[in-house]
Amino acid sequence: MIRKAGVKYVTQMDGIGKEYVFPLLSLVFVFLNFVGIPPSLGFLGKWFLTLGTIETGSVLLEFLLILAALMTAICFLNPVIRAFFVAKHQELKREKEEKHGHLRRREGYSFMVAPLIILMIVCLFFTVFSDGILDYVSRMADLLR
Repeated sequence: MIRKAGVKYVTQMDGIGKEYVFPLLSLVFVFLNFVGIPPSLGFLGKWFLTLGTIETGSVLLEFLLILAALMTAICFLNPVIRAFFVAKHQELKREKEEKHGHLRRREGYSFMVAPLIILMIVCLFFTVFSDGILDYVSRMADLLR
């Protein structure tokens, strides 16, 4: 993103989601995993932590888990809103291109996007088939005992 779009800071991400859709959608996918939105893999870890705190009866720890998830969501919401719902970047870029009389080519864009899409597909695969993976890991852990 730094090289292709010239974006180095979150404050410069205004409207960039319309031009770089796949990289920013993969970023949103990662954010959803961090926050722990179902059916992401991040949800699985938070679910087990929640079950553990419920079993121990620690209401404070449960509250802290929920608070941490909310704080993470709030922090990650700012770049997403700037990238997809603010149109400043696109307008400034078009004005600049019209002024100089040329359009900037997006060379190498597919090389940047292909690994992100593959990674998203692999993560979705592991999310959808997490039951089988967990069963396999449980059996392997039982064998180690």
